This record gives sequence, structure tokens and C-alpha cells, in this order.
Amino acid sequence: METSNEDKKWGVPTLIGIGTAIVVFVAILWAISVTGDGDFGILDEADQSVKEEKWQIYTNESLGFRLEYPPNWHVSESVGVQRPAVTIHKKLAVVGELPPFGPLVNSTFVSIFPRGISDNIVVGLISTSTIKTVAGEFDISDHLLSSGEVWSRSFAVTNAPEPWTDSGFIFARTQVDDFEEYCFIEEEEIPVGSCLSKGNGTLVRDGTIDDKSDFEIKSRILSSFAFIEVTESQSPISSHK
Repeated sequence: METSNEDKKWGVPTLIGIGTAIVVFVAILWAISVTGDGDFGILDEADQSVKEEKWQIYTNESLGFRLEYPPNWHVSESVGVQRPAVTIHKKLAVVGELPPFGPLVNSTFVSIFPRGISDNIVVGLISTSTIKTVAGEFDISDHLLSSGEVWSRSFAVTNAPEPWTDSGFIFARTQVDDFEEYCFIEEEEIPVGSCLSKGNGTLVRDGTIDDKSDFEIKSRILSSFAFIEVTESQSPISSHK
């Protein structure tokens, strides 16, 4: 039986090649369906870590609040009755300082001060915004570097239940590299320590912020903040889940 030229085009080798291509194509489709994305199941390490990250829940029953925080951050509490404080911070040592951190510590953290603290005034360039949390909507003061970048933010917690007072507030700060402060009265520079005592000085801060990812983390921590029923106790009662 003679074989036509058309039949020769579809000989055994060609059919094997087509069959192999079909098998490969089906395998690719299966890989996509299993991984659920269009890059053939290839995930970089950053994406993988985000998907696997599970935040912890911190609850303080004596101070009457709870919030969420990432697993690679740490919670530090003070036991002071007059000025209790809780700091959520990176697991990174700050030389010469022990948490809970106040506003003047140059590090990345969120601090909760239900009854305020003595040095809670952070003057300088400020803009305002709002944030919605489980506990309600709050006005925020954003503290700016001379470049316009936000280096810290704070908001007063109004109408809070006891043991919170009217001085209570929450403060979030990002570590600033090459952080410097200057004080000016009109165009004359004066010592920073005299800025507040003079009463009419302008405090200017300079520096750079390299890690922008911390802003999203701190915003999520703040957004998860909620008041809970207070448990009567002589010392803070807290838990982590």
C-alpha cells in the first residue's frame, strides 16, 4: 500500500511529538490548578512568609484592652500602678533602653499608656489624620521629618473606660537613621533643650527611614486595638494566643 505525501506528514515520530506536547500541556494546567496562581507555582520567599504568617492576640484584662501583633514582634509590660505601659516592639535590642518605650526612644514600636506619662509631648512638624479601629475612629497626630515623612504618630483615647484616664494615649514610632533634632527661633538656631523652655521655638527633625514595611504593620496593630471588660486585680493580667 502506497503512502501519500499527506500521510507522511503525520508519521509515527510526528504523532509521538504531538502526544508528548499534550502531556506537558496537561501537566502545566494541573500545576496551575494546584498552586492557584499563574506563575506555575513559583512563589518567592517574601510571598510565602506572608501567607504563612499568623498574628498573635495580646489581651490585658487589668488595663481593659486587646490587640493583635506579628509573631516576630515582642510584648513588654510595666507593672507600675501609677503609670502602667505596654510596648509592642521588634525583637531587636535598643542599646541603653529597656521597654516599655517612651516617645523619645529611637526604635520601631507601638506603646500604650492608659494613664499617660510625664514626657508624652512630642513637638515639631505635625499633620493630622484619622484611623478606624474596633474601638472606634480616632484622630491621629502624625509627626513629620523635615522631608515630610511620618516618623511617629499618636492619638489620645477619649471616652475610654477605667482604668484609662483623659491622659491616656497610644504612640507608634519608626526607627530613624541619622536622626537629628534642631530648634529655631525665627532663623536663629538654639539648643534643643531650650526649645520647650523658650515657648516659641520650632523643633525640626531630620533623618532617613529605610524600612517602609513597618508602617503597614503598625497600622494593623493600631486597627486591631479594642477595649474589653476589666478584671479587678492588683497586677496586670495578660495573655498571648
